[in-house]
Amino acid sequence: MKNKNIWLLLLSLGLCSSTILIDRFIVDIPDWLAIILALIAIISLVGFFFTNRVLKK
Repeated sequence: MKNKNIWLLLLSLGLCSSTILIDRFIVDIPDWLAIILALIAIISLVGFFFTNRVLKK
């Protein structure tokens, strides 16, 4: 379970940083794709906090 928790955090941080870097330096990302990637990052970050809370109990 702890491994899944770390993967959720890495997924959220990776999506956020890669979206920003790709959009700024390589090619423009359409707004709809950036919104979808941001929602996936938010969901995985919420999942990280939720599983972290469950692990502490």
